[in-house]
Amino acid sequence: MVLTYAEVVELLPHLPIFKNLEYLGFDESLVNLDNVALLKILQNSPRLKKMEFYGLLTYAVEVVELLPHMPIFNNLEYLVLEEWSVNLNGVALLKILQKSPRLKTMVFSEGISLPSDFERNDRILDPVPPCFLSQLNCIKVYDYEGDKEELSAVKSLLKNAVVLDKMVITCSNHFAKDLKNLKKVHEQLLNLPRGSKHCELVFDLNLS
Repeated sequence: MVLTYAEVVELLPHLPIFKNLEYLGFDESLVNLDNVALLKILQNSPRLKKMEFYGLLTYAVEVVELLPHMPIFNNLEYLVLEEWSVNLNGVALLKILQKSPRLKTMVFSEGISLPSDFERNDRILDPVPPCFLSQLNCIKVYDYEGDKEELSAVKSLLKNAVVLDKMVITCSNHFAKDLKNLKKVHEQLLNLPRGSKHCELVFDLNLS
């Protein structure tokens, strides 16, 4: 069920209908929604196994005074972020990760970034989310172009996800044509330290 602003306005008086849902997607039109209403939906969806944010995470969830009331997503296994160049240091994202102890798969559909200040980056995932220590086994990053902020984000994820089985990095269509830099970027990725001894890094050139 992908929620739009109009649907939420209609469904809010009937919050119990969310209690059995296993999938929820949040449309970018929800930027117009009162953040308390969005929080109520999350608090009343205890069985969620998959959650997707469509261009919404930065704008509609990142409200400091509401974040302490974010529920624990005890059943959430699959998180998709359909948002351009998601900041790994985003307060809302970090809170969701801390509240998702059973998360197994995380997908960054339109890229990822992290300011390349290495001293600061060491504290990005501190404390490390519980799922990174016991459950998170697959991370997918799309639209990768090999810049410093993307590399910094990937480095942080690889370092801290200690049970990771696979990280799949898919190049953007534009970067896949840059044959001069592809080999260099691929080697950079392969040389990154990994917290998991069994992690396979897949570099997808997106040639299909």
